[in-house]
Amino acid sequence: MAMFKEAISLVETYCGISRKNWPTWRGWVIIDKAKPLKYNQILKDKHLADLIEVFYYEHFWKPILGDKINDQRIACFLFDFYVNSGYHAIKAIQRVVKAKDDGIMGAQTLAAINSADPVAVFAELKSARAKFLKDIVIRNPNQEKFLEGWINRVNSFY
Repeated sequence: MAMFKEAISLVETYCGISRKNWPTWRGWVIIDKAKPLKYNQILKDKHLADLIEVFYYEHFWKPILGDKINDQRIACFLFDFYVNSGYHAIKAIQRVVKAKDDGIMGAQTLAAINSADPVAVFAELKSARAKFLKDIVIRNPNQEKFLEGWINRVNSFY
């Protein structure tokens, strides 16, 4: 039973936050006190909701400089891409805006994003993300069962 509990903790997620990757996140204390939880159960806890918001802001919004991207449609799409694919999202937008393709969101990348045509950037970034996801399946055909859902997520942004 102890091994089972350890295995469960390795795959446990709450609102997309993985215990394996973020074991010291302060929200786990609140979640653990509320256990057992039903599948996908969301706790009605203001402090926990605040911790989730701070988590995503600190770890994903700030690194992409979301507040400094002029077009918030691009910022929101890039944020979602970054949450799900990490630095690949930054490299993709860098290629779209012809900035240095280094995976680091800095002043030059930000300037390139903000000086480009936002409609074109958004469309090209969506295409780049779809290609990135299709390439995952090409490299690992076992992932094909997820592709339709991934593409639906990309297409949910407009």
